[in-house]
Amino acid sequence: MDDATTNTPPPPAPRAIGPSVPLVPRLPPHGTTVDRLGQHTKGLVDDVKEWVDLRIRLLQTEVHDQFRGKMNEYMFRLIPKIIPVVMGGMGGFFLLLSLAFFIGWALGHPAWGFLLVGGVMTAIGGAFYWYYQRQSPLNPDSPRHPENQKHND
Repeated sequence: MDDATTNTPPPPAPRAIGPSVPLVPRLPPHGTTVDRLGQHTKGLVDDVKEWVDLRIRLLQTEVHDQFRGKMNEYMFRLIPKIIPVVMGGMGGFFLLLSLAFFIGWALGHPAWGFLLVGGVMTAIGGAFYWYYQRQSPLNPDSPRHPENQKHND
């Protein structure tokens, strides 16, 4: 029979609760109970997998933020100490360079100035090295060596 001759209304459309949640079942009603149970389980496993992935990403983000915070803290403490050392080192280098040129000019040849300044700097460096080697706790002759220290027992 033709629909025009019968007076049966069309089936009602599924109603929605709010704008985004339809009352239509999530899984199709056909299939066996085992099929529907398998689909429910698959959906649950997918949801848990997504939740675990999101937790891992959140943990990575938190660790990254903590690392960056610690690095920023260390850099804010370190930079005020590094800048004066670098600037002082550069100033000392240029003073030594100027001194070498001046001594070379006074002696009549620039090489003599560089030789004298280099020799003095080497002697000062050697004296520091000798002193700190003698004072090192690793040196058995040093008074700071653990065997040479008196124990107050």
